[in-house]
Amino acid sequence: QHLPKQERLHGKIAVNQLFDKSKRFTVYPLRVHYTQQPTIAHSRMLISIPKRLIKHATDRNLLKRRIREAYRVNKPESPIDIAFVYMDNQIATYDTLVHCIKKATEILNNAALQLKNNTYIEILGARVHNLKNVDVTIPRDKMVVFTGLSG
Repeated sequence: QHLPKQERLHGKIAVNQLFDKSKRFTVYPLRVHYTQQPTIAHSRMLISIPKRLIKHATDRNLLKRRIREAYRVNKPESPIDIAFVYMDNQIATYDTLVHCIKKATEILNNAALQLKNNTYIEILGARVHNLKNVDVTIPRDKMVVFTGLSG
């Protein structure tokens, strides 16, 4: 089987948004950048293998195929944009990559579950400008207005 086009992250705007607004973690030899995307139906992914680490195109393509297949078998449950950036200068085995993708998928599923269960935004100990250790709990998906004296 192959990875359908709708599950591939492509386009300059989408890729820039992913890298600008993403959270990231490392499951060596992969660095995983991700953003939650509730507006899309499927998770989308891209793979980046730097030429400075893996010199030969055939080796980079081999790694991309291995990562793509490991991802296809172990997709995350929620719609998410993901970038896998390869960080090692050696070619990893398929089993190593499957282990990394499984671990990454587990982390991504936990992050999605946490976001789904989290109905409040908490700010703890704010000390910017004239604030002195202010704690605030703000409800999600509701209109919230802050007012105060000016000047």
